[in-house]
Amino acid sequence: MSSKGESLFLSGRTFLVTRTEEQSGEIASRLRLLGANVIVVPTIKILPRVPTEFERNCILNYQNYNVLIFTSVNAVKYFIANISGKKRLGQMVISIGRRTSAALNEFGFAVDFMPDRYDSDSLIKSIEKFDWKGKRVLIPEGSMSRHELAIALRSFGAQVDEVVLYETVPNDMIDDTMRKKVINGEFDTAIFFSPSQVSNFVLLFGGEVLKGKNVAVIGEATAKLAKEIGLSVTIQPRNSTIDDLVESVIEASKKV
Repeated sequence: MSSKGESLFLSGRTFLVTRTEEQSGEIASRLRLLGANVIVVPTIKILPRVPTEFERNCILNYQNYNVLIFTSVNAVKYFIANISGKKRLGQMVISIGRRTSAALNEFGFAVDFMPDRYDSDSLIKSIEKFDWKGKRVLIPEGSMSRHELAIALRSFGAQVDEVVLYETVPNDMIDDTMRKKVINGEFDTAIFFSPSQVSNFVLLFGGEVLKGKNVAVIGEATAKLAKEIGLSVTIQPRNSTIDDLVESVIEASKKV
């Protein structure tokens, strides 16, 4: 909870949040508590994907794997939707991030390991010490997921299956009022939580609307793509959490 003094830090500032409606609530609420105006303009939609026969067999027989790795809340959500109420039977469960771990706990899956930093690169470094030789690993993921984790695990000697259970697509249902606010540049800072949000924002609005604006990002992959397409990343917390993002936003506001 922010103190009364802290709530003045973001007074008069407007933040553009590009996550899905479902995932925007927490960050929008935190920013508003700090006195900010928030515009929620989801640049992406998350849709379930029908698994291939191979992928469905992997999911239905997940008990045959030694390790399950979840890198997002959506991976948990769509994995659970595909296993018909079955529960964990002794596998090691690895998770990236507190929210992902909380989602797993909600469905009865205890988390055995979570890296200190919440991104795939940090996960790879932190699990390299484990004995992966001959281990069967299952990674439920989305259509925009990076493959560095699976590649690294295979190099460690693991047998890895990746299953794509959801798709990230551009949002073509943005409210006209919100669209005009973006086009007119009625915000100070745009916040991106994933590379797909960055790429779809540029697809929908062009990169020019971000000229002269602060760009806040979560994660190295998001920062990398933003910089590659010419955006100036001004805020990037060390950890990929909302707490760290809010702290970084507050610190940035003090310098203006």
